[in-house]
Amino acid sequence: MVVGCASRPSEPAADGVAPRAALVVFLDDGDSFATADLRRDWLGPLRELADELGIALEVRSVRDGAPGQVRITPLILFENHLGRSIYQGRYTNIDRVRHFVRTARIFPQSDTPQTRTSIPAWRTGRATVVTPLKITALGGEVPDGFDQAGFVRESRQAIVTGMDRFETRPEVSLGRSDRLFYLDFHPHLAAGILFLSCEMYSQFNCHDPIYSALDDPIIGPWEERAGIFAEAAGVLQQELLRQMDSSVRGDAFAPVRVDVPLVEWNALGLGLPPAPPDARRRRAPSPGIDVPRDWTIADIATDGPAVHFRFPPPLDNMTGEVPTLDAWLTLGPIVTGLFSVNVADLTMGDELLDATIHGAEMLDAARHPVATFRLDSIDGDLDTLRFGDLTLGSMLGTFHMIGRNIPLSVRTTFEPVIDDRGRPRLLLTADWTIRLGEPFGLDGPPDGPYPANDTLLFRCHITMRPRETVPANQGKEKNP
Repeated sequence: MVVGCASRPSEPAADGVAPRAALVVFLDDGDSFATADLRRDWLGPLRELADELGIALEVRSVRDGAPGQVRITPLILFENHLGRSIYQGRYTNIDRVRHFVRTARIFPQSDTPQTRTSIPAWRTGRATVVTPLKITALGGEVPDGFDQAGFVRESRQAIVTGMDRFETRPEVSLGRSDRLFYLDFHPHLAAGILFLSCEMYSQFNCHDPIYSALDDPIIGPWEERAGIFAEAAGVLQQELLRQMDSSVRGDAFAPVRVDVPLVEWNALGLGLPPAPPDARRRRAPSPGIDVPRDWTIADIATDGPAVHFRFPPPLDNMTGEVPTLDAWLTLGPIVTGLFSVNVADLTMGDELLDATIHGAEMLDAARHPVATFRLDSIDGDLDTLRFGDLTLGSMLGTFHMIGRNIPLSVRTTFEPVIDDRGRPRLLLTADWTIRLGEPFGLDGPPDGPYPANDTLLFRCHITMRPRETVPANQGKEKNP
């Protein structure tokens, strides 16, 4: 049943083949928050986007049936003569939908599922929800001979015990309309008391948590740590259900019920359209082309400065930026990379303050003109890096500043896309935190409470382009 369309609709062909490229939106009958939210606030912008891109907009209800790939609502997909691709992102992010269409019209998705092993999973309706777990190393007063690996194993078991809708499966095959929520646990031990903070991240944004209890940990005796982890997991499960039900960010969804009839695309009038007459002359890349593995910084950054930084609340009025950076990145089979900034380019918007920061008492830009991050490995499944998909991971390496080195883990999203000129690009967003006092021996400029005045939060948002020549060594690049 067609319940909405673009301003230039056309009837499906008699053989069930769609007449032209289309953006298709599957909704339920309005019972869910997400469907009501999309209809009210986002259907108009999606229609405008479809008109801008010269494609149809088809809005379908699952009431009369849906193909097996449609496991949740709302679900946005794009199809043309090359294939069909499912949008993985927040329906509230119209710019990302635009990137998705640009990419999918040249590089349609494959049907290859994503496989996860030893992961908590919940089958709800047609959909599968999984929760990758991250348990950071125990901080504080770590006991002598502490077994971190054993602690993580026991904690994982306790976490699943606390989430009664989930069970750990040895292997889960995920389609593009299944969903992931990332759960982070941060244990800290002091005077025999365990302080357990936790966070939850959407699969579409690994930088800003959709739930955070860092300042409100669950507390209890160290001997009762299994129960503490189970309690924290129960809290996160309740928050996960709330996000599914009513997230205003665009993470809400409703699983398609198992009693919804399975209907093929052609039966819905959504079979792939024929190739346009000039398709052969366009020399479109092969749909099976691999994502480039060697990248360098593009000529122009995407939005604003390459690096932005700030102190945490209540000192978050203290902000700054670095306009540009140099970078190269190799994503496999050997992972390497180097990101560098000129310290003298760092600014907090005040000439006198900048002079203090650049001076010998702080960053000493005259003696140490460059700060770098050298990438050694990536914690994440980059084998699944595909055009139009967003892959989450952590870049692990060494951060160098004022002559000192520290190990650093940088939470990162990698998104290969096609830009408006048909060129492959890698959108990379990274977040990390450093402390100023230890190990750098710096006394931060703001007056305020500790540790806020000793902590800097960084975000890097850049666009990278394929690199034609791999650098001769990790420290230099011959042809950027």
